[in-house]
Amino acid sequence: MGYCHRKWRLREPPVASALRMMMFDESAVWRRLVDSLPPETRAIVERDVSQTPFMRYWHMYAATAQAARLNAKMLANRFRAWRSFAEWMKARHPGIDSLAPVTRRTGEEYLEWLSHGRSNGTCNIYMFSLRDVFRTLVEDFGGSFNPWDVVACLPNDTLPRRELSTSEISRLIEIACARGREWALLFRIAAYTGMRLGECCRLEWKDVIMERDVIQIVPSKTRTRKGIRPVTIPIHRELKRILLAVPARLHWGPVLPELSVLYKNGTSLLVRSIGSIFKEAGIEMAVEVEGRGRKVSHASFHSLRHSFVSFAANAGTPLEAVKAIVGHESSSMTRHYYHADERLLRKAVAAVPAYDSAGNCISAPVAEDSRPASVRLVELADAFRKGIVSQAEYAALRREILASI
Repeated sequence: MGYCHRKWRLREPPVASALRMMMFDESAVWRRLVDSLPPETRAIVERDVSQTPFMRYWHMYAATAQAARLNAKMLANRFRAWRSFAEWMKARHPGIDSLAPVTRRTGEEYLEWLSHGRSNGTCNIYMFSLRDVFRTLVEDFGGSFNPWDVVACLPNDTLPRRELSTSEISRLIEIACARGREWALLFRIAAYTGMRLGECCRLEWKDVIMERDVIQIVPSKTRTRKGIRPVTIPIHRELKRILLAVPARLHWGPVLPELSVLYKNGTSLLVRSIGSIFKEAGIEMAVEVEGRGRKVSHASFHSLRHSFVSFAANAGTPLEAVKAIVGHESSSMTRHYYHADERLLRKAVAAVPAYDSAGNCISAPVAEDSRPASVRLVELADAFRKGIVSQAEYAALRREILASI
């Protein structure tokens, strides 16, 4: 499609109150819409519809007020879903060229066909887009019911992003340093703040408040909403040291000026560069999943956000506090990002009292050591010198004591 729907949108929606009170004459509405177009655009649209009859409903939807409120990405998602459905209808049900015969069974057949080689999450996104387009067509033009209101969603089979270990993050930063100062700072900002890629690239010096040791930004996912308050992210001591090392004369505009331009011009080159850094670090970004047509993303730049949430939560920070830092709207989303440390899980289970075969409690709940960390560290070092604990046990216990401070 070599034209923009917004350029030929009708000045008024092709809906009159009289149309709602009479039987829907889709051919008349369609003819009115096409006749209102410039001759060049009309030829493109008519050729498009002659090849795939169901595409005329997309053009009718694109001319509505509802479609006008969508941003370019959302409109593109709906177009992609509708084009797929229109082509499927032409191949499987060539005799159907109107909305009325589309039933729940039709929708279920399409969803079953769509699920081959695609994740359930992708199929559900297509279904939600079709539901929105159908709903607008039904509301604005009358006609039959919306079949997608009664088609059940597929169960969630999304493969979640994994968190990165400290050694993996170290390798990424080391390789990024070889690419240049901004690349190294990009990975450090993400690791120390949990910010998304877009938020890191759009970060400006005015958002970095050194006097208070905080960064204040509006999360990219809620940037366009009204009444959204910025999130406050305390600046990690190491990140502050790196930011202060940047000459004061550069403390204006974007923190990452070159990468911000790269991000604004399109993310494809930026994402490919990040992918090459992951590859050089030996981190597999995609894995094979049975039943999928292609590899599924398992690790990415966004994994640094997962790591930030996990490190903070495993250190004992309440999830509500982590939620406030990363800007999640719900605690359930923060829990989705949280990958529990297996050592902490084992410690939690070990704290449960034990019972014998008769049901008698044979051990008391394990109590936390309330002694100062300095005392426990001295005691641990003494035990290591005497050979009571091995070097590996000493390192693990020392990390546990330091994490509790």
